[in-house]
This record gives sequence, structure tokens and C-alpha cells, in this order.
Amino acid sequence: MKTQTLVFILLLIVALVAIKFIFLKPENAGPQKGGPQKAPIAMVSAYIVKSEELETKLYASGSVKANEEVTLHPEMPGKLISLPFQEGSYVNKGTLLAKINDADLQAQLRKLEIQAKLAKEKVERLKGLLDIKGVSQEDYDMAQNQWESLSADMDYTKAQIAKTEIRAPFNGKIGLRQVSEGSFVNSSTSIASIQQSEQLKIDFTLPEKYSNVLAVGDAVHFTVESSKENYQAKVYAIEPRIDEQTRNIQVRAIYNNSNNAVYPGAFARVELVA
Repeated sequence: MKTQTLVFILLLIVALVAIKFIFLKPENAGPQKGGPQKAPIAMVSAYIVKSEELETKLYASGSVKANEEVTLHPEMPGKLISLPFQEGSYVNKGTLLAKINDADLQAQLRKLEIQAKLAKEKVERLKGLLDIKGVSQEDYDMAQNQWESLSADMDYTKAQIAKTEIRAPFNGKIGLRQVSEGSFVNSSTSIASIQQSEQLKIDFTLPEKYSNVLAVGDAVHFTVESSKENYQAKVYAIEPRIDEQTRNIQVRAIYNNSNNAVYPGAFARVELVA
């Protein structure tokens, strides 16, 4: 009887052990196959490193100016008798733009021309007489001096007549006239302005510490209020001194304005790379 009980207990223990291994596996125990277990996959971020230039951009405020610009003033006072130009039109160098009455000067010139002609003829006659000792050297020299004096007076009068004419000093577009025909004008009277805008100057300043950043020939970019387009100009002159009041250096760039997209006088925001 004791032997049967002992056998039953042993069988019960073996059954419990088998049940544990078959049905009660550990929670962290995964399915085991042949070979070692694989490690879990880890997510990583990768970056490709390469060399690259870093730009230091500088910004400055500038002004757009015409390549050439002048306000026309008469050289001598008088009455305007002609303004033969169309406002806002393109004019060539030497074109007559205004004429002041010169009737008195023209009359004086004609008088001098007659006197000079007679004086020259006299000199030629005395020259022939001097060759045959028919007149003294002194008489001949006096006649010669008189003719040269009249010739100088003629040149002076012609110069005065030239001052009654205002001509275009260069090719450009003329602005609005400020006077009318018949007005009496003098050297302080403004007739009109003329500008050469096929090329424009972009003037701007940089602080003293950036005086060595730019060189002649460098490119700069600028924008104006009237357009969203970015324009490119080229530095062509740098002031050789620093302003003692502002400690800034003046820079001037040139822009090819062949399409007349930018107007002189505009505010320019300049951008450059240091």
C-alpha cells in the first residue's frame, strides 16, 4: 500500500512539472528557433556633411543718379525769343534748346566786319608801298595793329552771340521747361534740366570697418520702390577717403539702364556680399 502511494505521488510530481514547461512559459520568452536570437532593429537619422561657403550679406541705403545731369541756365541776360525743343524728348549734343535776342550784337558784328575789311585792304596796300619804300614801317605797323584789333573785337562779339544760345551739352532727355518765350532771363533763371539716363550711378555708403570689402569691378545688387525686380550694378569708383563726420566711405556703382526701367532720383536698397 505504501509503495503504491509513493508511486502515485511521483507520477503526480512528474505531471505537474510537464504541465509547467508545456503550458506555463515565461512572458518574455519568445519563440525559439534554431540559431541565436536577432537583436531588435534601431531607428537612426543620418546626415551627409559637405563643405560650403557661407555668405555675409551687407545692406546699405543709396540713391540713383543720372550718369550726366545739368540744369540749363543762360550765360547772359536778355529776352527769350525761341525755345525749340519738345519737353520730355531725347536731344543730341549741340542741339539748340533756347535763344536769347541778339539783334544788337548782330548789328555790332556787321559793323566790325566792314571796318575789319577796310583795315585789311589798307594793310595790303601799305604792304605793297612798304616793299618799294613808299611808306614808312611805322605807318604799316599802325594799320596792321588796327586790323588785328578789329579782328579781336569781332571774335569777342561772336563769343557774346554764342552766349545767347543754349545748346545741349550731351546726348540725353530734356525735362519740363520752366520759362516761356518772351520771358526776360538772366544767369539765375532755370530753363530746363537735361539728363543722360542710359547709364545710372548708384551712390551708397558703407561703415569704415567694411572699407576693404569692396573693390572696383565687384558686383552689387539693388532694388527700388517702383519695382520688385533685383538689379545688378558694378562698382566703378570708391572715394579714397573716409568721411570724418559719419566715418563712412562713399561707393559708386554703374548700372546699364538701356531699357529705362529705373528713374534717376529713386531710393535704392543695396545688397552686397562681404
